Amino acid sequence: FDIALIRFINCSIQEINLATVQQQLEDSVRSELFVQIVVCNELSNDKYIQMLKSMGRHYKKGFGVQGVPDDKMQMLIDADIILLVPESLKAMRANYPNVCYHFIRKNINKYVSMMTSQLVVHDEVVEILSWEIGDEVKLSLLKHSNTPISVVNKRYTESITLYILENRLDVSDMQT
Repeated sequence: FDIALIRFINCSIQEINLATVQQQLEDSVRSELFVQIVVCNELSNDKYIQMLKSMGRHYKKGFGVQGVPDDKMQMLIDADIILLVPESLKAMRANYPNVCYHFIRKNINKYVSMMTSQLVVHDEVVEILSWEIGDEVKLSLLKHSNTPISVVNKRYTESITLYILENRLDVSDMQT
């Protein structure tokens, strides 16, 4: 996108719907257009998400794009343009740590259902335990983690605290 086109798009008062236009393009061109919009940081946020949504495309096998600002990443997550799969989670952890928890929270059930002992990250588990979500979700997640967890000065529910005490107790808790 050149600056003149970006200015035109940003100043347009009409909704920009690319659904019809993209039907006339080859798949490789559609894909390239989609990626070019995703990485175009100069587009206003409303035009950015409007155009991407109108294309009806999603990252289903991971998200390898770098350099997208956090505000635009949050929009991609909220619009379900980036789907949660192990590859996209790993990419979020590596490239977009500021929006990673937003990505997880938005997709918490999928996150828990796809979790494995190889994919689990201790800091994420501890963070999620502090969220106001159901204990069944937290317990399911805890079963994939083998790392001890402290209960000192935590406000976990009784069932979460009991599970940790019985299965994941941080022995340093016994010294305080």
